[in-house]
Amino acid sequence: MLVIKQNINKNSMLGIWQLSESTEQLLGLLDLNEQEKILYANLKREKRKIEWLAARVLLKELINETHIDYDEWDKPFLKNKSWHISISHSGSYVAVIINLNTAVGIDIQLITKKITLVANKFMNETELDTLTTINYAEQLHVFWCAKEALYKLYGKKELSFKADILIAPFEYKSSGEIVGTLITPINKLTIPLRYQKLNNYILVYTTVLNF
Repeated sequence: MLVIKQNINKNSMLGIWQLSESTEQLLGLLDLNEQEKILYANLKREKRKIEWLAARVLLKELINETHIDYDEWDKPFLKNKSWHISISHSGSYVAVIINLNTAVGIDIQLITKKITLVANKFMNETELDTLTTINYAEQLHVFWCAKEALYKLYGKKELSFKADILIAPFEYKSSGEIVGTLITPINKLTIPLRYQKLNNYILVYTTVLNF
């Protein structure tokens, strides 16, 4: 079920799909090509199948396109390369962001204890020191989702969440803007991100010019 369809700016769109359909219902909304049928058949878990299908149904809702491919680093792209795309899923939600001109990154995460237990694995000491006791779990999830979104934005796999993807201190609210730093082998980029709490989920996304 489509729950959010939003124009972020003139070149970007955001969509959120709530998983309420069966695989059969979602398949009925798509026309998979032969390659996609093979990919789908190789998916083992039922929930993964539903997420995979829902991402394509959601993309169809946004721009009437359903065919998603993946590059050598497993970063999604559209075969006609008309839009940049990023995909995330957690719990009962699938999120997609697309942009005509620039790279994008998105992450959605159900707020759980798991993230609090592994905070020191993806946050450095400086970042951990910025946390407050009020809305502690939400802050952690903003950090996690922001780093995931930037990791997806970059699209390659050699970055460390602790050392190469950094989030500046921020005052947590139910929605807002934050700033990230992405340190790649060839440059260092400062990138704005937006976040919001959606029910018991945290959503973070970014688009960046001249990436």
